[in-house]
Amino acid sequence: NTFRHHLIKNHPFLNWRLSSPGSQYQITFVHNEKNLVGMAITRKKKMEEITCLAIVDLLLLENHKRALNLIHHALHQLAIQNDCEAIAGLFSAYLARKYHLFRNGYLRTPRVFKVIIKPLSDKMPTEELCKEANWHLTWIDTDHV
Repeated sequence: NTFRHHLIKNHPFLNWRLSSPGSQYQITFVHNEKNLVGMAITRKKKMEEITCLAIVDLLLLENHKRALNLIHHALHQLAIQNDCEAIAGLFSAYLARKYHLFRNGYLRTPRVFKVIIKPLSDKMPTEELCKEANWHLTWIDTDHV
């Protein structure tokens, strides 16, 4: 059994999450024919005196790696359009590899973030819960000024 842990990012969730007063988000969609295969949610944000295009969330369906180039190109274009000096995001090492961040010019910062996991039930083996590849966590808090 493989367990996957993620937020269900449906329409009601996104309406709530993207409704912070004074915050504006841009959503980039990638389609394969008529099917949605990937998306990026971004926001222009000043981080430590650098104007960034903050990647709030990045999603890509399995078996659609070809869409990665389209997403990275779209993010680069958005950064230029928004007069951003950098593109920033919060990704685990696993997701950085999966989304080819280094190959596409992203740099790793010395900042380290940790996820604290507390099992609420013994129904799931702890070793499965702690596997980084079973998590899809990219959501950073960009709502604060």
